[in-house]
Amino acid sequence: MSYNSATAPPGGAALFGLDPSLVQVTLHDGGTANARIEVSVSAFTMHFVSPWLMRDFTPHPFRAVAPVESAGNAE
Repeated sequence: MSYNSATAPPGGAALFGLDPSLVQVTLHDGGTANARIEVSVSAFTMHFVSPWLMRDFTPHPFRAVAPVESAGNAE
């Protein structure tokens, strides 16, 4: 999703410069009522441009976990 799409466009640049190699997506307990998806981003360098702060910053790794909902679809 770093291209705002599931696939990279030909010759396209990643969204906000986020390289797909920095993103990890994991499905936990797939096919069960406890299914959840985890997205982790690590080593992403943010570029600040403001009158007070002009530098690069690499925050701690980011991790988000959310339940997977199927809306009743059994597939």
